[in-house]
Amino acid sequence: MLLNNRGGTYMNIGKLKLAEADFNSAINFEPNNAKAYYNRGLVHYFKSKTQLAIEDFNQAILYNRDFSTAYNYRGMMYEKLKEYNLAENDYMKAIETNEEFFDAYNNLGNVKSTMGHDLAALVYFTKAIELNPSDSKYYYNRGRSLLQLKKHKKAIVDFSSAIKINPLNINAYYNRAICYRFIKQNINAITDFNKVLELNPKDGEAYDNRASTYYLHLKNKIKGCADYKKACELGYCRNYNIVVRDNLCKF
Repeated sequence: MLLNNRGGTYMNIGKLKLAEADFNSAINFEPNNAKAYYNRGLVHYFKSKTQLAIEDFNQAILYNRDFSTAYNYRGMMYEKLKEYNLAENDYMKAIETNEEFFDAYNNLGNVKSTMGHDLAALVYFTKAIELNPSDSKYYYNRGRSLLQLKKHKKAIVDFSSAIKINPLNINAYYNRAICYRFIKQNINAITDFNKVLELNPKDGEAYDNRASTYYLHLKNKIKGCADYKKACELGYCRNYNIVVRDNLCKF
């Protein structure tokens, strides 16, 4: 217990080598210590040692079949390896052992979306929001699935909720801008692209999308061409090359 606690303290302050040493000692002292394997798995997770993390989470689950957070983290490791079916199974197991595990619902929604099952993903994102309505990323993730399903107005509501909780959620601004453009609210789209570029002035893709909004939708060729040029300066040149090739902009 003492080694686990001290290792946890080391891990929380970023001293991963000392943490791992304590967890190793805890496992040597008590080879069926599920918590020590779990904690060492977290160290491997933080060090991006995916396979070693999986091996330790396996051991944690072996000694504690109801270890919901171990299932959740092992699912995250499988997802990182693009083993989506295995990830899905682990997230389901995490929820089975803890029905109020909101992060597991969110993670399950993400893997469902990655697999192209956005309608199913909505169910899990909604459950995560019901259990923990104060997390910006849950609204963002549900909004992203709604965008994939072309439910643009509903997606805007979720992206707006994500932004209200976290005004620095740059991806929510970006995706809300895309939704605004789909429903022809182009001034609102420009406002959101402006915010994205305020938060990240080197986002070439945002410049490119703002350029297309100006050029194609608002018929403002001067601002559109300027943004295409800026996008290309930042490495996003596809549309810039087209307007140059077709002599659509004067540079």
